[in-house]
Amino acid sequence: MVDKDDPTQSVNLSTLFASKSLVVGLDNHSDNKFFVYDSATKNLYIADTTNGLGKVPILKDVLAYKTFASDWILYITSSSEKGLVEAHFKRGNKDILLKKLRTDSRYLLQLAKLKNAPIMAVSSPVEGRAIVYNDPQKYLDKNPSANIPVATTVMRVPSITALLISTDSSAVFSYGPENFAAHEFEVDKSFNYKISTKLDSIQEVRWADGQHIVFSAGGLQQIIDFDGSNQYQLVKSLPQDGSFYSKNLNTMYTFNPLIKQSLGTSSTPPRIMVTSLLIPKDR
Repeated sequence: MVDKDDPTQSVNLSTLFASKSLVVGLDNHSDNKFFVYDSATKNLYIADTTNGLGKVPILKDVLAYKTFASDWILYITSSSEKGLVEAHFKRGNKDILLKKLRTDSRYLLQLAKLKNAPIMAVSSPVEGRAIVYNDPQKYLDKNPSANIPVATTVMRVPSITALLISTDSSAVFSYGPENFAAHEFEVDKSFNYKISTKLDSIQEVRWADGQHIVFSAGGLQQIIDFDGSNQYQLVKSLPQDGSFYSKNLNTMYTFNPLIKQSLGTSSTPPRIMVTSLLIPKDR
């Protein structure tokens, strides 16, 4: 971990934790406290740069997890029922069961904060869907007889690849090779649609800002509103590098090869190209 203000205070985390099986995740509210996952034991710990790894794990049998702030943990653990796993949300000392999911080789999780509420989505890709929650503990507090919270929505996406929460936490998005789905939290509205050209798999789909999704399809960079409206084909870019945008989306940065290249590889350093997304009179 590099201290940009005082490099002498930088810490070698590999030396500090002395284990190749540990995966370190930052605590959003601290520069010296960490979540540390031991992939060998499937235990999750709290650690810091002074005392190192905690002696007692905060969670055991963790198959996948996502953290936010200092004590929010969305995680997958084993179930007593054959062929199923459990999705849980832990906030401080409260740990609630969200849903039982079918067992898969990987799981998709996203966790963020909208105003003061936790928002999240979980998916076992074999089910072809993502289950979305907006403050599930609040639902249980209002419905004490309920065993599990009711999902805010279910996004159905065949061959689901990833879950993404927007930069302003206003929406969650999921996608497969051809199908996109999204949910906007504040208006409680969901969207499901199919794009006209199959995604170029080498480039990940990502948010450009809180409203727009960027991706590569048919060899071209494309941008679309998360609800499926206003899709535009832009210009070519090396698929493995994709495209980047100014904060106001007025300018686009792409990468072009100096010589002909095969998909995913470039034999010479690419050129950075700058393209205005404004019409001439507005530039």
